Amino acid sequence: ALSFRTLSRTAAKCTIRTPMLHQFGVGGLVFDASFDSGNCARAEQTGADEFAVWTAPDCVGSPHETKFRSWFHFAVGGAAPGRVLTLVVHNMNCQGHLFKHDMRPVVRALPSQPHWERVRYPTHTSGTKAEDNFVLRFRHKVETTDTLFFALCYPQAYTESQAQLAHIDALFGLPPVPPPQPPTESAPACPPPPSVGAPRTAPPLTAPPWQLLESAAALAAADGLPTRRPPGVYYFRELLVCSLGGRRVELLTVSGSEGMLEEEEERLDGLFPDGRPRPRRFAHKQVFFLSGRVHPGETPASHVFDGFLSFLLRDSDPRARRLRERFVFKLVPMLNPDGVYLGHYRADTEGLNLNRLYLYCSLARQPSIAAVGAVIRQLHSRGELLFYIDLHAHANKRGCFLFGNTLPFEQMVDNVLYAKLVATNCRWFDFAGCDFSVKNMVRRDKRDGLSKEGSGRVGVYTMTGLTYVYTLECNYNEGRTVNRLQPVPGGAAGGGGHPPPCLWAAGH
Repeated sequence: ALSFRTLSRTAAKCTIRTPMLHQFGVGGLVFDASFDSGNCARAEQTGADEFAVWTAPDCVGSPHETKFRSWFHFAVGGAAPGRVLTLVVHNMNCQGHLFKHDMRPVVRALPSQPHWERVRYPTHTSGTKAEDNFVLRFRHKVETTDTLFFALCYPQAYTESQAQLAHIDALFGLPPVPPPQPPTESAPACPPPPSVGAPRTAPPLTAPPWQLLESAAALAAADGLPTRRPPGVYYFRELLVCSLGGRRVELLTVSGSEGMLEEEEERLDGLFPDGRPRPRRFAHKQVFFLSGRVHPGETPASHVFDGFLSFLLRDSDPRARRLRERFVFKLVPMLNPDGVYLGHYRADTEGLNLNRLYLYCSLARQPSIAAVGAVIRQLHSRGELLFYIDLHAHANKRGCFLFGNTLPFEQMVDNVLYAKLVATNCRWFDFAGCDFSVKNMVRRDKRDGLSKEGSGRVGVYTMTGLTYVYTLECNYNEGRTVNRLQPVPGGAAGGGGHPPPCLWAAGH
């Protein structure tokens, strides 16, 4: 009753088979995780209404299998309305810091209830980090006969990101993006779509979960985004590079039409493989570079990214207009699309933490990281790059905060001042949680021994020496403080008031 996603590795002379449950029947229910960002490798009935499930570690069943395991996202069908299910999640890294503050998994029912919400009953945990036996227990009362979806935190799948970008492309009259081409023989093949015809031990779900998710992604593609082309906004989407699995690593360019030149950006060796034109260049504008999802399970990064992109595209907000007039925004939504698609928590398809390889990467094995480094160096060589921020989620520290670098005194003042200004303008930003220490630039991970010197934040600083180079961390669950903001003269739309709330914190 297992469906295996097959990831062929010609170069490694081996085949990786990643097991995720597919139409697996137990106790009258059907479990399935064979879809984009799904993760559930095993299910058992342990009581009349109690079911145990096990997460799969990143790269499970391969020579690259890791100890990264916390993300889960699975579907359950066949439960009658009124039934209270108890789900017990095994094989997670210890997440005691998260769940001691009433963190709860999320649930939705498709197609009738497309919006995610926290489960309503409190969770219970057991186990310790030392014994590596952390267990999460939660309950959910079934309200519909539709297929239920459960996840650690609000998901953002690769398919959803692509649907959102397709909506924006259509607003700006850009041609549709062609489907991904098969990878070359030297790279792993893209896993096939989940097989609807896989063996079943229970009645099938009314519709395959992957199909329900694709339909939901298409319907929600325009959420929070403009419904018409915003005047005076320049938007360009390009294929930066293909992942090892053949998926798109996108590079978006957003700015105002002011200062736009006829000249296009220069091409870079090995990048932009579809051969399409590059975006236009701008005179007298500096660049703000933003990236996210190098760690696939850190889904809050995508929600921050979505809120930021939605804000930039507003035509009625004077702050967004002013930013577009002054900056060119270079945006990478997903640095690790393979990990996102495969339901990984932290690693790529080779079991590597890509956020430790910015100074040691190759285009052949870590294409997204090498490509971002090449773009960063190009922008810096022209004196245009001013800001770099990489988006992450944090499981231990609460709140939203920045990690910055330790700099010479003259730069350090501006470095810390920027964080203080963010706190002055955002209700949920925790200035006290920021860290600019040397230790946080060189500390080694306990699991893999790799140093933060190879992270995006420290690596980009090493490449450029720039002041405004940060990691933005947002907790999966909650913050510690709420800042009191001063009224904005004229307000966001000219009527007075406060800045709008952070979209991630307000929405979730």
